[in-house]
Amino acid sequence: EGRRWIEGVLAKGDALPTDLRAKVLYADGAMSWGLRENSDTIRLLEESRALFRQAGDRHGEALALAATGVPTLQQGDVERATGILEEGIELLREAGDRWETGFMLAHLGMIYLDRDERARATRHFEESLALSRETGHKFAGCVSLYNLARVAEARGDGERAAGLYAVGLTLA
Repeated sequence: EGRRWIEGVLAKGDALPTDLRAKVLYADGAMSWGLRENSDTIRLLEESRALFRQAGDRHGEALALAATGVPTLQQGDVERATGILEEGIELLREAGDRWETGFMLAHLGMIYLDRDERARATRHFEESLALSRETGHKFAGCVSLYNLARVAEARGDGERAAGLYAVGLTLA
């Protein structure tokens, strides 16, 4: 239903103010991602980012860029996703968005963990966890705790891993 509403709004074309069109495209991209339509998601978010830039909305531009990293990663383009997430996180920090910064740090940490760059992954997960606690972003906190537990397991520290899994379950 939400996508039908969005399609109706987007059908207004150039009659929509640039900033509103950017926001609607961002919402459409988020819904598309939820449906695992990664190619559409990337296209919608890239278009949204360009319009946010045109409207002078740096925060919107940062959100759209960072959000593009996740479906790019899901498509298997790890190098491109890494660059997108790194740049997106930098822009989110500049915009003062601690909520999304924490969430995207968790995604970037997963890339580093998959590369077996445990120290780098741990730094990202710990910062994500701190931000999630500060902002109340429970999902980012759960993701970070789960992945910190994975790091502990990989290091052979089953006791720490079990403790982190337990804390994560209390957030879920």
